[in-house]
Amino acid sequence: MAQPFRLMGHNGELNTDRKNRLSDEALARARTRSIVRPPGQSDSSRLDQTLQSRVFDDGLDIVESVVSPMPLPDA
Repeated sequence: MAQPFRLMGHNGELNTDRKNRLSDEALARARTRSIVRPPGQSDSSRLDQTLQSRVFDDGLDIVESVVSPMPLPDA
């Protein structure tokens, strides 16, 4: 499966993939929308889909979009 690389490319596993999916689903439910995820979609593709949603649907700039899925450090 080819890497999507529409907004961001990465190399390696994504540690926040499950959290991103849960957050995206919660946002979609709150907005009465649905998220279409093709079967077998890679973590890279899901990250790109999340960034695209943050930029185009939420109006965030690319830096805010990249930082938003990152977990906050423990205080």
